[in-house]
Amino acid sequence: MLKKFGKRKFPQKPRNSLTPEEITEHVPAVPLVSQDTLVSSIGSCFASEILRWLNANNFNVITPNWGMVYNPRNIKLIIKGALQYNTFNPTERFWDFGDGDIRTPYIKSENLEPQKLGENIKNAHEREVQMFLSFKSILTKIDVLIITLGQTEYWCSEKEYPFYAAPWGSLANTHNHMAFNLSQTEVKNELLESISLLKKHNTNLKILISVSPIPLVATVIENSSAYIAAQWAKSKLHSAALEVVEKEKDTFYMPSYELVMNSPGINFKEDGRHVKDSAINEIMQTFKRLYTT
Repeated sequence: MLKKFGKRKFPQKPRNSLTPEEITEHVPAVPLVSQDTLVSSIGSCFASEILRWLNANNFNVITPNWGMVYNPRNIKLIIKGALQYNTFNPTERFWDFGDGDIRTPYIKSENLEPQKLGENIKNAHEREVQMFLSFKSILTKIDVLIITLGQTEYWCSEKEYPFYAAPWGSLANTHNHMAFNLSQTEVKNELLESISLLKKHNTNLKILISVSPIPLVATVIENSSAYIAAQWAKSKLHSAALEVVEKEKDTFYMPSYELVMNSPGINFKEDGRHVKDSAINEIMQTFKRLYTT
């Protein structure tokens, strides 16, 4: 027994010379995605990168219209709103920008703004229903969902209804908007509830979780730099993801975070936040090796 586990040693060599195979040693390859597998993603920009690669390589992809979703509680909001729409009842349901411009604060549009729903409240309600129905259609028919976790901080007027981003600066009556920062336990519970809902409505669904290495832009945490806050967020997301994968059947882990953070000086662009194309390619080749057929 000791001999068996003694072989799982930490690679004792320079970080910048480690190969993806050494980083993922002992991680079993699981044939999750074939050319016929219907796959989609939800989460931060890394979720979009995976879909772009799958599309470019002729896999069977559904590109969702819920935009980038950075926070595990936002992810649950979309999943729960889609699969249990009758429970979606935020007090601050819409943002009214005036001149017939009603938007939802919970979904990000393609142009990175709150998703526009209509010219009046009645119209916005109707389009909200259709929006969540379209989300339900995706989540109930796909074979694989890739979830990429990005951040733990969020803004809201009610704790259970996080906005997709910080409150819009031009809004009036923003005195009730608050910032929260999820704990590791809260991240884990959000993931477990999301997975439970997904599998209740799509019993054969398989889930692949990753943690984005891209740090936050700014933090609401006092007495902390954004750099420290970003590392705290990633540690909570990373720990929670691995605990959930260990617990949940048909739920797997993609080590995007480890592949990038192994050599951050090499893998990040000069802005210190975004990842070089070479690192993304390394991640996707590892994804191909571990999880495609």
